[in-house]
Amino acid sequence: MMLKESILPLLGKSTKGMELMITDAFKEKQVGLSKVQFVLLKVVSENNGIPQNDLAFITNRDKASLAKLISTLEQKKYLERVNSTSDGRIKHIHLTENGDAILSKAIPIVSAMVDEIHQDIDDKEMEITIKVLKEILKKTKFEEITGKIK
Repeated sequence: MMLKESILPLLGKSTKGMELMITDAFKEKQVGLSKVQFVLLKVVSENNGIPQNDLAFITNRDKASLAKLISTLEQKKYLERVNSTSDGRIKHIHLTENGDAILSKAIPIVSAMVDEIHQDIDDKEMEITIKVLKEILKKTKFEEITGKIK
């Protein structure tokens, strides 16, 4: 099978399209987040106190760009870094009350977008699509690599 006829380019284009939809929806609803900031806040909310190095790994960002992103979110008072009690070199990332509040505004926007995307896809097609995507995830060993991180 030729690469251009495979699922890979469609996955990439679909992901980019969803990123653009999220960006537009956040701008329209005046939620001052980028898609990357939203994802980072969501990951931290599900893994509060996660070590910064783990965040770099699961967000596929180099340490410098992640540190800058975290600093931006700290300035907005959405995240805070806390030194580990066992090893001062390790920084744990925590969601603040402000971070929780902005996520509470952003999640319904993303949920509505997901509903809009799902609107014209029947249940059987959705079931097959999810099954195929889970199979792709297995083959990439994403969950094995990321372990218990959500």
